Amino acid sequence: MSIRKLTVCPQGGLGNRIRVMNSAYEFARINGLRLNILWIQDWGLKCSYDELFMRTELHDVREVSKLASYFFKTVNFLLKKIVPLRGIASKMFGYEYEISSILHITKPRANRFVWTCHRFFDYSSNYLKFNSRIEREAQSFFEDIYDSVYGIHIRMTDNSNAKALSPPKLFEEKMTSLLLQNPNCKFLVCTDDLTVKKELKIKFPNSVITRDVPLERDSAKGIINAAIDMACLSRTDMIYCSFYSSFSEVASEIGNIDRIVLKM
Repeated sequence: MSIRKLTVCPQGGLGNRIRVMNSAYEFARINGLRLNILWIQDWGLKCSYDELFMRTELHDVREVSKLASYFFKTVNFLLKKIVPLRGIASKMFGYEYEISSILHITKPRANRFVWTCHRFFDYSSNYLKFNSRIEREAQSFFEDIYDSVYGIHIRMTDNSNAKALSPPKLFEEKMTSLLLQNPNCKFLVCTDDLTVKKELKIKFPNSVITRDVPLERDSAKGIINAAIDMACLSRTDMIYCSFYSSFSEVASEIGNIDRIVLKM
């Protein structure tokens, strides 16, 4: 029996959630499904869906309350740990449950529920679109920039893999090399570390451009600013980025531009 609908609850930060939803769009499109998105605000992303994205006829979005989010997380934990419960959930509610470690769905059956922070199905298009406010802010930022602009995304703070394998010195070396090739080029620096941003502005005073705005995850304002940064990165010529960060990966997909991971 073919799937009637696909329900997705994207997890993690902005980049991770966009990858999940693009996976869902592609899977739903190929299989002729109605896509339902359950949107939870938590420590990874404290912002509503509508403050970030446009709604389309391709999907329905339901903002999940804090109490309901605890319920879904509890159910997810139980289904992940107790395998027999998945069979009960399938028979009682018509859902085939996919645990987050399964990244590729190949055989559609009945309804399906996906709770993950991963790209679980390959996609070739960026279906998800930022809302008009975010696009307007990004476009306005680039209006007066005419030189070649490289995107620099340095992930620090809570990403230990990125901090260890893609330290700021790698980006300094790459920026120095690019300036030797083209002294007029610019660097749009996006990072969650204010100290790194400040040091690069001092080292490359005539070449670094930044958006000096708060980027904390625990506020809608910080998440919206991160989305604007992503939209700005997508407008650069190419992106040099940290290892193990979905943020720059998604930005390159949005802009259909190349990205190079700087890694020790």
